[in-house]
Amino acid sequence: MSDTQSQPNPYQPPGADPLPDASVPPPSHVVLPLLCLFATLYFVQGIVEPTAGLPAQPMQSKLEDWGRTPTQIGLFLGFIGIPWSLKLLFGLMSDFLPIRGYRRFPYLVLSTALAAVAFFWMSSLWSDPANQRQLAWLLFATCVAIATTDVVIDALAVETGQPLGMTGQMQSVQWGALSVAQIMGGNLAGFVAQNGLLQQAFVGCGLLSILSLVVVLVVVREPRHSRQPSENLRQAWQQLTSGRKIAILISVGLYLFLWNFNPFSGNVLQHYSTKVLGLSQQFYGNLSSIQGFTQVLACVAYFFVCRRIPFNWLIHASIACGILATLCYWPMHDAQSAVVASLVFGLTYQTATLIQLDLAARVCPTQSAATIFALLMAISNTGMTAAYGVGGWWYDALTDHFGSRHIAFDALVAIGAAFTTGCWLLVPLMRWAGVR
Repeated sequence: MSDTQSQPNPYQPPGADPLPDASVPPPSHVVLPLLCLFATLYFVQGIVEPTAGLPAQPMQSKLEDWGRTPTQIGLFLGFIGIPWSLKLLFGLMSDFLPIRGYRRFPYLVLSTALAAVAFFWMSSLWSDPANQRQLAWLLFATCVAIATTDVVIDALAVETGQPLGMTGQMQSVQWGALSVAQIMGGNLAGFVAQNGLLQQAFVGCGLLSILSLVVVLVVVREPRHSRQPSENLRQAWQQLTSGRKIAILISVGLYLFLWNFNPFSGNVLQHYSTKVLGLSQQFYGNLSSIQGFTQVLACVAYFFVCRRIPFNWLIHASIACGILATLCYWPMHDAQSAVVASLVFGLTYQTATLIQLDLAARVCPTQSAATIFALLMAISNTGMTAAYGVGGWWYDALTDHFGSRHIAFDALVAIGAAFTTGCWLLVPLMRWAGVR
């Protein structure tokens, strides 16, 4: 018999029902360490992640100093980013290949420790361009470690958040910490690149990774699971096929894909802002920082309201926020209106994203949380990636049809809002499947 049947969830409040009463807050001695864990790991990830965090800009600058072409740099960054396409594999490992009977704790310890070792090792190699191949493999290993941490901590958020009724609040803390890291990391990256401090930056990333390791060791408590993959698979399949779980997951997957398949995408916005409106690249970058501040505000607000509002209302709110996040760019015609649009977009888009993440966390089976949550996020990312290609194509086609980039942009804004509006067609399906 599996140990999970005899070992209680250490995060379940004593005597709590499977569906906790949202009006009763969980005990603070359970909640605060968890929130500290999620905030720390997401903040550190936002700073140290090599392809989008603090190291990205100074690494590219260093490679350019070594005489590497844009094509070579693109291949280098593409190679080290491959692990982020393997998140489903990491989820399967964590769910069904426990280490000494534990599915989350060992993987978190190993991944944070690996990241720390790799960062310290790289800090001694960046002075010599002859080390580029070795650096590429070390960065690949670093991305494996960080992507694994990301998958496992998401699974832990599902497993701990569901019995506490706190999936929304945990997502708020995670993404709020990530937004703060992005705001800080952008400014730090420019300073590091400008002053050639990449080696020191890697030492700092190593120290932050050690901080993650320490928090994991102090906070994470996990019940012992079966050591046999076949037993884990059997339990996961039983949970997945109980009730309408598969129907719920399919309906949620369709919803996440359609919401994220918005032809009004970031590449169109950047082209219109810089090439048509004539805004500088620096100003366009500043708009991202402005969005970051309002995203933090959205995370704070969602933390306090998500347990007080019926979740079916929140789903409607996510669609409405998605529509507003697109339509706010309709009146954009100069720098001032771009700032206003960015403020509105950061608040509404982040709110809608948090509701989607909360939805995914609520419906994930806990026995396969890492795998299913990674799969749902992959569906979201696939919708977003597909929209980038379709949006650019339609933007050019509309320009040819109307003979004006301004009209084409406005038309694509309307089309993007219409696609998000279509999500309401899926709400009855989600309700039938059992999404509550």
